[in-house]
Amino acid sequence: MKNNAIIIVVSVCYYASMGILSMLSLQTISTLLRLQGVGTDSIGWFVAIGSLPWGLRFLYATYIESYRKQSIDKTQNIAIFGMAVALLCCFGYAFLDFKSSIVILTILVFIGNTALSFSDIALSGLAIDSLSPKLRAWLNSTRIIFSSLAPAVSGGVFFSVLSMSGAKNAVFAVVGVTLIIALPLFLLTRARIGLKDMLANKVSVINFFKNSLLRNSFALILFAQASTALSLFLGGTFLADKGFDEAGIGRVFGTYAVVASVLGGLLGGWLNASLGGLKSFVLFLALEALSFLALFFLSSYEVEKSLLTVVFCLSLFIVNAKFVSLYTLSMKYSKSAQSGVNFSIYASGIEILPSILSIFGGYIIAGFGWNYLFGICFVLGILSFFIFLCRRENNT
Repeated sequence: MKNNAIIIVVSVCYYASMGILSMLSLQTISTLLRLQGVGTDSIGWFVAIGSLPWGLRFLYATYIESYRKQSIDKTQNIAIFGMAVALLCCFGYAFLDFKSSIVILTILVFIGNTALSFSDIALSGLAIDSLSPKLRAWLNSTRIIFSSLAPAVSGGVFFSVLSMSGAKNAVFAVVGVTLIIALPLFLLTRARIGLKDMLANKVSVINFFKNSLLRNSFALILFAQASTALSLFLGGTFLADKGFDEAGIGRVFGTYAVVASVLGGLLGGWLNASLGGLKSFVLFLALEALSFLALFFLSSYEVEKSLLTVVFCLSLFIVNAKFVSLYTLSMKYSKSAQSGVNFSIYASGIEILPSILSIFGGYIIAGFGWNYLFGICFVLGILSFFIFLCRRENNT
């Protein structure tokens, strides 16, 4: 029990810190760049390059996994090293003029997110090896919840301090808060866990694709995520096209969407712990398909903004609950002698898919309209529901 408690506390503090630093680097800084007159094309490249490590982490996951498997001390070393490098990179933002130093800024963001992904590989692998399925479900719930709450610090604290005493102090404030939250990472070695028995086989990305269960489940999970990925980054654009002004969009994303996302994370954790990853995932696939059907009809007609807000936030509620199931199911399939590598491949696919499919989503909207996009998402969601409904759950 003590080991489990330490792993959960350390992982939760990592997720909170990671969420703040990632959101500061990508969301807050990109917003500030836009306010300083930087073009959206340049900001697009900044975000794409800065977030790239999360989609490519599988390329170096084998090295991280081999090192962290040697002892709990080395797992802690990776976690602390990754967080320290990310904090130093964010600290460096304070000494840059964002607009004129966008190349250096992009490099720092890339390095910082790469370092954070080191920690994520190590701690995710440890959680898969050490925690029960129910505890992994609640751990993934905290991952989603803190991703939703992170903008309160990365954006709220930053812009509050920015308005009073400038960008440098705003960066210092966010880095300081994050440093305090990340301190429990030093407690990890108190969990005395033997890992040497897990070193029998050499870890490799190739091992993942040689395993038919992993290979097939990876393809099915990506297919099931396609409906979400097509529209995930386009919510603000949809609201703008439906007549919401800047203040209205701010209220939706700043308050209602946060509450919906946190509640979705909590529901996802509870249902995954109660029903298991596969049953919960099937349920959320069905609910998500219904939400796309509702958005299909709402996008086809002029409707009250209040109704649109309710349905939009309900869809975010379901999507975040689905993400808990998605990560929990991925952890279930990943458990093996190379848990960290396997989960990194699942996570890389899940996280890079929206970056790719959102491009196609944009073309669908431009050529045919929002109702076609949501109609396609509905069809993909229903197909995914029936595929996973027929899939027998394998106990691990």
